[in-house]
Amino acid sequence: MANFLTLFTGELKMKKLISCLAVFVLLVMNGPVFALGSGESIFNSLSLKKRTDDPATGTGEGKIYYKGAGAPTYDSETVLMLHMDGSGNSFTDSSSSGHTVNYNGDATQTSTPASPLSDGGNVASFDGTGDYLTIPDSEDWDFGTGNFTIDMWVKLDSVSGQRGVFHYDGEDFFLRITSSALLLQVGNTGVSKSWNASLDEWYHLAGVRSSTDTVRLYVNGEQLGNDSTAADNITGATSLFIGSSASPGDYFDGNIDELRLSNTARWTSDFTPPTKNYGSGGNSEGLYFKDENGTVTPIIEVLP
Repeated sequence: MANFLTLFTGELKMKKLISCLAVFVLLVMNGPVFALGSGESIFNSLSLKKRTDDPATGTGEGKIYYKGAGAPTYDSETVLMLHMDGSGNSFTDSSSSGHTVNYNGDATQTSTPASPLSDGGNVASFDGTGDYLTIPDSEDWDFGTGNFTIDMWVKLDSVSGQRGVFHYDGEDFFLRITSSALLLQVGNTGVSKSWNASLDEWYHLAGVRSSTDTVRLYVNGEQLGNDSTAADNITGATSLFIGSSASPGDYFDGNIDELRLSNTARWTSDFTPPTKNYGSGGNSEGLYFKDENGTVTPIIEVLP
């Protein structure tokens, strides 16, 4: 069989090949011809200009095209979004509010260990001895008696004592990990679910309040224990702490990635944890096919 046609003129580093073969394109050189309608043509090369959108298709028509990655987008319910992909101790909130994030101690962003996400970059690193982030008080996370979701990826280097993931010091709203439990405090109500975390393993954690008083805790998309009730008011007048309690203390020892606060209940039953950064834009750079019904199928995706 002849050589495969090179579809991209620039060098692209492919990390993942998506086999969505509703369409499979095979162009060959110096071998069988590639039929185009009623005619026949032999291709030596093909260059596709990068698009930023999906082309229109009509009845009986499908199109193959090269598309760049979509710009990150976030819904209005996202009030804090820390990808932890910045450089060193320069942390950024990617939500529309763009909250200022301050580091303390040796809190930093590193490429080791690798992010649990396929398109993830750096992760936040905390050494358990004075490392944490602070974000000035905001009404964005004064959830009152309404719904909320706090979720993130964590990898622990130690679970001795209590390890603070986040803490909003006002009506006492925090998430902590112990050697035997996951703890969510909502005002005067504590929700504790049995959980034995292993070291050096990535976990997706989520705490959710729905219907104004039903609280659920999830690990890797599976609910821990039964529903709990916590209708307490969440409001405050001090900073939000990441990787520590508000004292500060109970320092987190390990790594945190993709921490998000939302003013909605994102999950009310078991779910599949994310595999890409939130707000990835709906598509990665690559080769796509769009059929006459408007359905888009990736042929090859190229991830960062």
